[in-house]
Amino acid sequence: MSAIVENQEVNIGDEVFFKADVEQTARIIEIEGEGVDADITVEAPEDGFCGNYIGRRDTYTLSARNCSLA
Repeated sequence: MSAIVENQEVNIGDEVFFKADVEQTARIIEIEGEGVDADITVEAPEDGFCGNYIGRRDTYTLSARNCSLA
């Protein structure tokens, strides 16, 4: 499966930027759905996500529409 971010295809293993508390980057580990409507699950980097909202999570799922290219 693939998702569309900023009119470009992204796949599992690619990195994307997103904003949750602050702008962050993470690697895609799962994609559900297709295109811009896909849900993307990203894995926390080694030093973890930043912020109070997702700071303690190992993964985070968001819409491809809320991502930008890394």
